[in-house]
Amino acid sequence: MAVRSTSISGWSEYCASLFKAKLPEGASVHAVHSCIIDGIRHYVHAPELQNTDPSYFKKLCSFAKKNGARLKPDQRNYDQTHPNCRRAPLLSVLFLALGVNADVVYSETSDVTLNLISNDAHQHTASEHIEKTPENTYTYPLPQTDSRQAALIQQVLMDHYQAQSNDPKNLREDIAELAHYFAAYPEAQTLIKSLAKVDWSLKYAPHTYQTEVKGTQFSVDAVTVYFDPRSGAKLKFYNKCDVKKSFCIASPADALLHELLHVESILHDTDRFLADGGLGQQLYPHKHERETIERENVLYKQMTQHDDKPRPIRKEHSGQHVLVSCVTCLE
Repeated sequence: MAVRSTSISGWSEYCASLFKAKLPEGASVHAVHSCIIDGIRHYVHAPELQNTDPSYFKKLCSFAKKNGARLKPDQRNYDQTHPNCRRAPLLSVLFLALGVNADVVYSETSDVTLNLISNDAHQHTASEHIEKTPENTYTYPLPQTDSRQAALIQQVLMDHYQAQSNDPKNLREDIAELAHYFAAYPEAQTLIKSLAKVDWSLKYAPHTYQTEVKGTQFSVDAVTVYFDPRSGAKLKFYNKCDVKKSFCIASPADALLHELLHVESILHDTDRFLADGGLGQQLYPHKHERETIERENVLYKQMTQHDDKPRPIRKEHSGQHVLVSCVTCLE
């Protein structure tokens, strides 16, 4: 929630009257600003909180310790300006309710779905926005790959893969082919290996590339990548796309890398993801998406240096899915 006043104290005065009827017995609520200071998560609270509500302050201390954060009293006053204009005029404030046990946090859960292609880019249904491709196929020839590296990558993907009743019969073979492809590119190897020991899930969903994140404004609780190894992504609409397909279409393998970039930044830099509003209640995390697309462009360029195969370089979050014949096919 964004407020014009930069004093947390002012908002804390209203918390009791706003939320009293909704709180369980023994719980209390105050305004808290969550931010990163010198690379460390801080919860900024009203400066008088320790005196006005010592019980809540004690629980807030426990909550911050559990989440690896520090507490900091608010130093802003009403209408106060900073001489270097470093302070934002709008301050994001969370109304954090804590119960008798500091482990019990009455904070709304949030879900966000990060899509390879923006849902706003078109108004078609899932069945309508799948573009059929010609019967002849255009594919990257599979590069020479170290079989040991391919086996390691396949193990990472299979460790996180969660089978479902509607999975295609050849999905495991497709995952093996994905691993063989990724193993040819050191940058892709590094990305996937960095996800080996973090908690996320890989699931099949037809005509889909998206990352679903569940949690609150204070924590990421679950990350799930949905993918379809027979669905590519037409990311550009140049007139020459019918001839120069590699400039316009990302293969399923390359499309999956975009989602894995989401996972890597969310789980390895969680504080930044949350501080940027990654699990905010209202808005899509556009900043995170822009940064992921920028990283996607860098990764695609690095891969092209290895195999001399052009890949889409984009600035916009738009496009449509296309049916393809294999995990590295463009049609």
